[in-house]
Amino acid sequence: MTKENNAESNRKMNIVSLCLLLFIDSIGDGIIFPLMPELFFDPVNGLVTGHHTFTRDMLYGIAFAVFPLMGFFSDPGFGTFSDTYGRKKILLIGAGGLAVSYFISILSIILHSYHLFIFSRICSGICSGTYVIAAAAISDMSSGARNKLNNFRWPILVTLCGFIIGPGLSSLVGFLNFHYRLTTPFIIAFILAVSNVILLFFSFRETYTVKKRTSSLYYVLVKSLTSFSYAFREKRIRIHIMGYFLLYFGYGLFFQSISLYLAVTFGFSTSTVGFSFIVLGTALVLSILFIQPFIYKYFNYKRILFFSVLIMGFLLIIQSIGCIMNTFENMQFFWFTAILYFIIHPFASLGYRTLFSQMVSNDEQGLIMGALEQIVSAALFISALLIGHLMRAHDSLIFLLAGISFLISAFTIMFNQKKNQKSLKVRKYPGMN
Repeated sequence: MTKENNAESNRKMNIVSLCLLLFIDSIGDGIIFPLMPELFFDPVNGLVTGHHTFTRDMLYGIAFAVFPLMGFFSDPGFGTFSDTYGRKKILLIGAGGLAVSYFISILSIILHSYHLFIFSRICSGICSGTYVIAAAAISDMSSGARNKLNNFRWPILVTLCGFIIGPGLSSLVGFLNFHYRLTTPFIIAFILAVSNVILLFFSFRETYTVKKRTSSLYYVLVKSLTSFSYAFREKRIRIHIMGYFLLYFGYGLFFQSISLYLAVTFGFSTSTVGFSFIVLGTALVLSILFIQPFIYKYFNYKRILFFSVLIMGFLLIIQSIGCIMNTFENMQFFWFTAILYFIIHPFASLGYRTLFSQMVSNDEQGLIMGALEQIVSAALFISALLIGHLMRAHDSLIFLLAGISFLISAFTIMFNQKKNQKSLKVRKYPGMN
């Protein structure tokens, strides 16, 4: 009984440690969004001066794009290395790297160096794989779809809470009045990141028993770099992987363009953009805490996954049509669309992650979580490069393309479910074929 109590105590402590890790990391990620318009379009305090508008649009997109691009290469590595060397060691490396990246961001603003800022984004992108390991560790401590649905809920929740506080810290910049005021959120993020490393070192207990290592470091590295192709090679998950990519391509278009859309269309300042993210993040938190537990009591998570993606697609297409017809080009309708979207999105994110975790073995949890983050990174990278150009052409194109992506993603879910139902019927009545 004592051993069972100790195991349960360690499990709870590990979940708390992982949640704190993701919470602090997401604060650092959320800080950047409200600051981006000022960093790239402010001729006085910004990093980019004396450039044509087209160049600013391009640089704005690159600053967003390098983060997921680096994650594309590093995320599967974090997952695979954690499967080989254990979760804790790799978590500490990632958390320490994030602290370094925030320090470089501070230097880039002080020196007004766009190149140094991009380098900081590259470093933070490389170290963003901590979420992969956290997800794998939670899989280690979970059994069954319902248990995973419950446990995966908490890291998503704390990540979203960090996205609320991060933009909130950025919004404080508007109330400060000194030369290097834009460094303030990054200084706070750096202090939190260092605290994160210390806390993780002392409180986290290893969740994965590393088997005897017969593979070389070179083999593990090659395996991690091929996880992207692994996701598409596996027939059991291939169609869902395509839908997952489209989900996050649409998400990337919408989410990464919010700060620019609000600044350009409605003239929002950094503080107002930060407050907007707080409101949207609050909608996410309320959805996870109160709406999700109620819905999951009565409906299967796969059915919820399909309808959540479908509704988000229709929402954004309606928003796009309204922008084209100048019918909904007002703040009230945008808020309605955005808040409803942010309430629904956690159902899709949680549903997909649980689905993939259920479809692979325990020894593949780190690999599949790394592959999923690699898919997300690729989707966010491509969408980030398009945002500036689509916004300059017409803001409706962002909503339209995102909405179409969601609808196709919903179609892949429906197609795969029907395919599985047909397969089950064949197994049950083999003589009918």
